[in-house]
Order: sequence, then structure tokens, then C-alpha cells
Amino acid sequence: MFIAAIGMLFTISSCEKDSKNPLDDAGAVPLGSYLTLVESINQNVDFSDATSSVSIKVTGVGSPVDKIDMLVVEGATLDVSAWKLIKSISYTGEGTELSTTNGEISAALGVPLQPGVQYTIYNRVTTVDGRVFDLINAGPNVEAPDFASVFQWTVNAVAPYTGNMAGDYKVNVDGWVDYAVGTILTGAVIDGPGANQITLNVYPNPDFGSPLDPIIVDIDPATGVATVPAVLYGDYGVLISCEGGGYVFSATGTVDLTLNHFEGTPDNSYGNYRLVIVKQ
Repeated sequence: MFIAAIGMLFTISSCEKDSKNPLDDAGAVPLGSYLTLVESINQNVDFSDATSSVSIKVTGVGSPVDKIDMLVVEGATLDVSAWKLIKSISYTGEGTELSTTNGEISAALGVPLQPGVQYTIYNRVTTVDGRVFDLINAGPNVEAPDFASVFQWTVNAVAPYTGNMAGDYKVNVDGWVDYAVGTILTGAVIDGPGANQITLNVYPNPDFGSPLDPIIVDIDPATGVATVPAVLYGDYGVLISCEGGGYVFSATGTVDLTLNHFEGTPDNSYGNYRLVIVKQ
């Protein structure tokens, strides 16, 4: 369970902050370069509209950036041979916008986008002096939360929510670490209590805590975009609440939420952690 490990995580984070750039190897090589997020404008693309677009704004850190290649893959993989080039964007300084459309993504992949499917865009940086950095060669520290890097970001091909989500689910991601990846959760999702709502029977893991109020997820029926209002859901020895949002895709039986877990008020937060469960 996450709370027991929080002290260790704080220690690791404080050490990482000692480096101004995770690509800088104590002067042994020229300073590297990476991108940080300035603003997420939209990460949902209408699967049925070729002109529907997604975009984020970024700024470069470290060595001056010349251009940014946007590459895409269905799902996610570190096999660069599967990454397909969408286009290259000239870097214009802080707030450079990385934007692409359904049609451009589909052309790069060679197939139409599918509703309920997630795609990953990998950003590859070329510096003014010709060096190239991406998620593969940037080093392990660059993905640490302190750096807020965006070598990758997710695009969701949204689709209408049609319900019928109740059932057993497999854990694909649990950043709150109540469950190991691959765990099958019996009755993890219940339809309702209202229209376009589901109830999560996930947190807390009974090995770690006792349930309090149910976690109810509100879903936009047009897009599958989900919202979790603040709820006091579990007693872990301390009373823990959560709130957040994400996506619920009927087409793939996927619940993908990022939840802020906190004690008392949202300001007293343990952090934001992703949960991805898939219907079995």
C-alpha cells in the first residue's frame, strides 16, 4: 500500500532535485535537452472526425532545441521500430505547440483510429547542434515527476459511453500500489447508481484498509470522459479520500483514472496516481 512507502519516495525525489537537468552527466558530455509541459490543451480526438485535433504546449530545457519529431504508436511500446512519424515541428521557444489531427495520426499509422483505443505520441528532440534525444536514450531520471518531461503523451480516441461495465477486471496499472499488476478483481465495477455512472469496488484493498463511502464515477456519454468527485473512501489507519478523472471506454471495457489520494483536504495530498483496469 502506497502510504507505507511515502517516506522513501520523498527521499528519492529530493535527491533527484539536486540535478538541474537529468541529461547532464556532471560535465562529462555536453548538456542534453528535454521538453517540459507548459499546457495540455486537448488529448481527446474524435475517432470519426478526420479534422479533430489534439495538442499540448511545451518548452525546452537544456541545450537549445531545433525541432521536435512527433511519432505515434497504437498503445505504447519502447520498440522504436513501431513508432511512426507524424510530422516535425520547428521549435519556436516557450509554449511551442505540438498539434496533430485524427487524419494525420491515421495516415502515419496506415489505419483509421478506433474508438476507445489509446495512442502514444513520442516526442523526439533534435538540438541546434544536431544531437537527438528521446525516451530511449534520455536516461532513467528524465521521467521522474520533478522534471515533468513530455517525451511521451497519450491521445484518446473517444467514443460514446454505452454502459454495461459491470464485472470482473484485471489490474493493468495501479500507481497507488494497493494491487499487483495482473491481479483479477472480482466485481470491481458496478453499473450505476445513476445513468452514466459506475461504482468502483477497488479501493481500499481489504488487506490494507476498510471501505467507507463508494467511489462513484460520472461519465460523459458522448466521449467517455470520466470525473470522480471527492469521496472519503477508505480507512487505512488514517482516513483517505480521492478525487480525479480520466476515461471509461465501453468499447474496450477499460477504466483509466488518475486519482488524487488525500487525507482531510486535497491540499494534504499523497499525490496523483493512475489506475487502469480492463474488463475480463
